[in-house]
Amino acid sequence: TRTLLARGHRVRLVARHPDRVRFDAEQERRLQRRAVDIRDRPAVDDAVAGSRAVINAVSLYTERGGLTFEAIHVRAAAGLASAARGAGVDHFLQVSGIGADRTSPSSYVRARARGEVAVRGAFPDVVLVRPSSLFGAGDALIRALALLTRLPVIPLFGRGLTRLQPVWVDDVAQALARLAEGAGPPAAIHE
Repeated sequence: TRTLLARGHRVRLVARHPDRVRFDAEQERRLQRRAVDIRDRPAVDDAVAGSRAVINAVSLYTERGGLTFEAIHVRAAAGLASAARGAGVDHFLQVSGIGADRTSPSSYVRARARGEVAVRGAFPDVVLVRPSSLFGAGDALIRALALLTRLPVIPLFGRGLTRLQPVWVDDVAQALARLAEGAGPPAAIHE
C-alpha cells in the first residue's frame, strides 16, 4: 500500500483491520479503507469493483478454528480471483511462497501450491509472486536471526537441509507495484 501510494496511485486497502496502518495526510487523501474478510464473497465482490489491479497478499501461518490453509490459501484466494475477473480487473497478483509444491511435506506449502492452481483457474492471466521469507524493520524473522547470533549453538531449519534466503519486504513491494502497473507478461511466475 505504502509503495503504491508513493508511486502516486489511488489505493483501496482491503483487510480485516485496515485502520492499523497510518499514512501521511496527502497519502490518506488517495487511500480508501475497507474492512473485509476474504471469505465473505459479497464483500469481496464489492471491494474489487472498479479496480484496475488486485494484489492478494492474504496469508495464514497457523491454522485455528475455521481458519485453515485450505479455506484461506485455496478457496478464498480463488474466490478473490473470480471476483477480480468478474469485475474486469486488468491485473491480478497472487503473493504465494517460494517453492510452492503440491507434494511438499508441509501442509502450508501444499496449500499455497493448490491455491496457485485454483487462482489460475479463476483468473488465467494471474501473475504469481513467490517471495522467500520476508524481512523488514522490527519483524519477527530479524529478531529471531539476531537472537541466533547470541547462542553458542545455532539450530538448523528442516534438519539442516532448508535454505533460508530472506528478501527485504520493500523490494517485494516495489516489484508488486511494477507488476500491478502492467510491467511484465501476464500469467508469469516470479520466484
